[in-house]
Amino acid sequence: MRALHLKSAVFVAVLLAVASSVYAARPVRLSDAQLREKIVGVWFSEELPNLMKHIGTRMQYFPDGRFLGDYRISGPGSEQYLRTVGNWKVGGGEFSEIAEKTSDPDISFPTFVRHVVAIDRNHVILETSDGTRAELWRGKRALETGARSVSSLDRSYFLRCYRCTSVVIAVSQPAVAAFLSDSTVEKLRTRLNNET
Repeated sequence: MRALHLKSAVFVAVLLAVASSVYAARPVRLSDAQLREKIVGVWFSEELPNLMKHIGTRMQYFPDGRFLGDYRISGPGSEQYLRTVGNWKVGGGEFSEIAEKTSDPDISFPTFVRHVVAIDRNHVILETSDGTRAELWRGKRALETGARSVSSLDRSYFLRCYRCTSVVIAVSQPAVAAFLSDSTVEKLRTRLNNET
């Protein structure tokens, strides 16, 4: 009888450990209100899903729970711009985005549910339940005012903002900065400060 209780206790302990660790990394220990406050703003990211494709992203998270997502998808001889509009929220420590519309009706976005692994005033790391991570870097520009529609993307403004933040991303990545001379890094930082 005692062995049965011990086996049951071990089973319950293992079950609780597995059920409570859906994510690979522990989330930051902030309240939902603190996370919301830190997330509001303009964030940029870059992705190279393969050597022939580059995705530059600018996300704008507004205090009212709305978001704009701007994407520049480029490859050899091609360039596409895409804008999404939707809602974001934080609940139970999870950060989610629900896209309502995209500028290309043939493309749909799933609902993203992630937790925040790390966040400070310039950088955030998000993780899905399957361990996929996204890194975003805060932009220096303010949130857009005016229209928040899928057709209101100003490509030239997006590129100016994105290029400035790409310098920050590149210079802040040790693997990239290691290949740049100190004078080149300083020139890039000066250029960034002058453009923003």
